[in-house]
Amino acid sequence: MKRILIVFMALILCVGAMTSCSTPSSESEAPTLQPETEEPAAVPATEEPTAEPDIDEPTAVPATEEPTAEPVTAEPTAMPAMEVSSSAIADGVLSDEYGMRGSQLSNGIPTLSPPLTVSYIPEGTVALAVTVIDPDGGDWVHWLCCFEIDGENTVELPKDASITEAATLTQGRNDFGTIGYGGPTPPSGVHRYVFTVYALSEIPKLEEGFDLNALTTQLAISGTVLSEATVTGTYAH
Repeated sequence: MKRILIVFMALILCVGAMTSCSTPSSESEAPTLQPETEEPAAVPATEEPTAEPDIDEPTAVPATEEPTAEPVTAEPTAMPAMEVSSSAIADGVLSDEYGMRGSQLSNGIPTLSPPLTVSYIPEGTVALAVTVIDPDGGDWVHWLCCFEIDGENTVELPKDASITEAATLTQGRNDFGTIGYGGPTPPSGVHRYVFTVYALSEIPKLEEGFDLNALTTQLAISGTVLSEATVTGTYAH
């Protein structure tokens, strides 16, 4: 019984002790505050690079096709003017053999005609006419002739043609009174001898022994003379 009381009393004491422990004291120590932790300095925000505004690509203009160039038609090359030359004329002087100091004479009249080359004969030419005149001797006529050609661009009248080619030439009468070539016989000083060649579109209606007037009349017909060229050689007494 005594033991029971002791145990009971011990229980009461334990309960009381436990009750006093569980009742908070008004003067309980304030809980210790955690020291304030400094907020880390804010890292300034890095500005996002401003995006370049999108620039619209210019709309491509469709290429305009260049107009096709018309093919250039080459202009036909113009033929040079007709020319006449002679290997018997050197430095403007007619060789002695074709005049009074030559060896081919008939009754004292030189009969050896010089060679002539006619170049760049115009298209449409059917005949050539030749005159040899001495303007220093009063337009003395030394040779008149004409002959047909067959569309050649260049014609060679050979040396001594007045005699060797007489069958193919129609020759006029010179001022010596003979038919064919009569070379230079200047009475004094130095005379000029003008060789003129005419390109003709028609065959002149002339007979052997014609004179200068008859030839001039034919040349005067409109459209007959297509071109003319001259070469001059001098001959001294």
